[in-house]
Amino acid sequence: MSAAKLEPVNDPLFPANLKGWKKCTECRMLSSPDSKVHHTRECSGWVPLPPAKEHESTDELVCPHCGSEQSESYEFFHGNDEDTTASCGECGSEFAASRCVSVTYSSKPLKQKGGAR
Repeated sequence: MSAAKLEPVNDPLFPANLKGWKKCTECRMLSSPDSKVHHTRECSGWVPLPPAKEHESTDELVCPHCGSEQSESYEFFHGNDEDTTASCGECGSEFAASRCVSVTYSSKPLKQKGGAR
């Protein structure tokens, strides 16, 4: 069997909005242009992900396994939960997720009572 490689998807039935996607010649996995995972574990083209790494104080959740940013991170949390378990939309790995909420206050004058000072 030849080594696995990625090839462009040339299927007229493939949706036009997915242009740039590639498919593995061996495991047939589809991957987006910015994907970090291109093959299944059983494929000869499989490249293990780098060691997991913690991420703190980011604007969106970041998968500690593959490093991909999870868009719309707020959807992982329910109600006032501060901790949850999330599943990466890119590599499928699970990870613990926490959110920290900061509260600030603002004020502006409306009407002063008792005259000006």
